[in-house]
Amino acid sequence: MGDVAGRAVTRLAELGADDVVYVGKVGSLTPGIEPNTWLATGNTSLVRGALVSWDDFFGDFASAQGGVQNGLHVSSPSILLENRDWLTQHTASYAFVDPEIGPMGAAARQAAIRFGYLHVISNNLATHYSADLSNERHSDVLRQRAVLVDRIRTIITDRLAAGPAHAL
Repeated sequence: MGDVAGRAVTRLAELGADDVVYVGKVGSLTPGIEPNTWLATGNTSLVRGALVSWDDFFGDFASAQGGVQNGLHVSSPSILLENRDWLTQHTASYAFVDPEIGPMGAAARQAAIRFGYLHVISNNLATHYSADLSNERHSDVLRQRAVLVDRIRTIITDRLAAGPAHAL
């Protein structure tokens, strides 16, 4: 999944994109971060054992907004690999996990374009909460996520209105 997302960023760059913003959902590895109440962003991911950083579309803009966590991300090729041992190895150093962000950031770096992500924190692997991926279609979860998606829309709109990243 992540490799396909990385190829999509490469293709967008070939077509002339200077910036790619990815909006989705991510898992938290930080105890105490309640799902569906926070957004996540950052500019560094562990991809196949190596840290990859990219020119972040948001810079410090998104993380300066209320309700946004900034942290190191780890790319996991499959949730089937995210067992207790995996969690123990990654919880101390990384804040978020998903399969696409890292390959997308690496592709953007390779293409010399900006990349940014602003995701709903949809579950927490380090702490059990009633909301997780098994019940994400529940009406309360959908309502909470709708508020966060609206917040994402506002942050992106405000970031675009601020102009080029170097002006931030």
